[in-house]
Amino acid sequence: MSLVSFKERASEMFGTLESYWKAATGRVSDQPSIRFIGVCCILLAAVTLLRPLFFAAIPESVFQGPVIVWTLIERDCASIVLGAKRNSPQVPSLLFLVLPTLVVLWSKRDVSWGRWECGKAFRNLILVMVFIMAWAGATFDYNMYLDRGHFVDRALLVLLAIWTWRTPLALPWFTLLSVVLMRECFVPLGHDDFDYRPMFEMLIIMSISVWFSVFRWVRTKHVVFLSLCSLGSYYFAAGVAKWEYGPEHSWLLENQLSNLAMTNHSLGWLGFISEGTFIKIVQAASHMNVINAGYTLFVVELGVIVLMFLPPRISRYYWLAAALLHVGIFAFSGIFFWKWIVTDVAIFFFLRGGGLEIHKQIWAHKLGLLFGVALLWFSLDRVYFWPQIGVAWYDSRVLEHYTLVGVDRDGEKHVIDPLTITPFDTRFIQGDFGYVTREKTLSRTMGTTADYRMMTRLNNITSDAELVEIEQKYGRSKYRAKSKQKFDQLIARYFSNTNRYGGRRHRWLAHIGRPDHIWMQAPGEFYDFKKPLKTVEVHRQRVFYDGQKIVRRPDQLLYEIAIP
Repeated sequence: MSLVSFKERASEMFGTLESYWKAATGRVSDQPSIRFIGVCCILLAAVTLLRPLFFAAIPESVFQGPVIVWTLIERDCASIVLGAKRNSPQVPSLLFLVLPTLVVLWSKRDVSWGRWECGKAFRNLILVMVFIMAWAGATFDYNMYLDRGHFVDRALLVLLAIWTWRTPLALPWFTLLSVVLMRECFVPLGHDDFDYRPMFEMLIIMSISVWFSVFRWVRTKHVVFLSLCSLGSYYFAAGVAKWEYGPEHSWLLENQLSNLAMTNHSLGWLGFISEGTFIKIVQAASHMNVINAGYTLFVVELGVIVLMFLPPRISRYYWLAAALLHVGIFAFSGIFFWKWIVTDVAIFFFLRGGGLEIHKQIWAHKLGLLFGVALLWFSLDRVYFWPQIGVAWYDSRVLEHYTLVGVDRDGEKHVIDPLTITPFDTRFIQGDFGYVTREKTLSRTMGTTADYRMMTRLNNITSDAELVEIEQKYGRSKYRAKSKQKFDQLIARYFSNTNRYGGRRHRWLAHIGRPDHIWMQAPGEFYDFKKPLKTVEVHRQRVFYDGQKIVRRPDQLLYEIAIP
């Protein structure tokens, strides 16, 4: 073969391959699934860039102001001026919403609910989450630590919720303000926002999609798909954490879920049931530990990566299965994920009713479904979603709990109900304050532990002497000076204000407030705020289940906090 003929044949071959490539890519690029994935990727990129703005840290000084929104505006204006003077970039905490809102308004594009396909059903789904956050953010108890009610901000949140019903443009403003108000109870100790973070994640995705709705290629199916994937990533991340926790399969096969019911009963959950009867119920339920763990792990958490992407008539029932998990958690432990339950049920009815057409459109994109599986699989890195990972622990038989006892000016002592230390009641019910003492500790919140060997030791305790021995050998101090200082500051200022006012202010809020996250009501008489307190004693309680009965060790007085 001559060199010329070789070049001609090679050129012909490469020309053929090039024509095949152009034809193949041309056909693929026209596929709806590729366009669907492309739009989702654009929205995910925007969410990745803009989500941190919604969750930006808010200093305590903002919450100390009489009106949070006004304080944020003043702070934003000052930071913009400072950035201009120093030629350094500044990101406003609130006013960053102004620019995209103005861009949407100036575009003169239709962004009303009618612009969205299945707009009425889509709006109703969003309004369910808006209602959840408006109720929780506008009705929490008066903050006696800050001595602020922030009623103007609460009213503004309600108005924004109502405005969201009228126009989607109000959704980003509502979402940001609800995030800020819900984080008021983080001051000064900080708190885990897992109770409501997934709902905020979905609202943020929907808010950013509202801004991008000026482009006609952003449709309801893209927003719903990403929102469901976001919520699903929380379940999946929790399942992966449990599956990989400790020795292989130890959470599934060895963790005693019934221990959580026992420790929470000692704190007041289902206190109307006698201890003997409750123990019999828990002992009977303990035979279902592996089955309950399997349902949690394989059906709801790890199962989401399969069940969520099945045909619509099947996959929509996954959300009822997830809601059922939370109902079971509440029945067994008193931990009430009511925001998750309402959202899961609302998603089911959306996919079954007015949003069925959207669900069918998503199912039609087979490559899009594989893309969704990939989104969940790689979501643990917290790049485009922000799921909570590591939601796994072992439930032990030993509960270490910290309680407060007030001493009035006559020397009389009063046990303080953690439910009255609002809006921090969830944190005080959990009673996980091991950092205030140098004493050795064995377990965390509600008797949980992250140590497999510690779990096995604690679950084999049959006597008080064994507990003391384990504490001496394996206990660890969790003392943190800065955290203790903040804890003492909270207690001192809180009860200084209740002394000044003769009790908690605006207690009527409790009658219209959202359900508590943890339902515990220990028996006995508690401090009624009638007599001013001179000091507050911090006690540690230790309770354990020896296999037959609940054993309560004497309270240990750790130290006192003077009330100014």
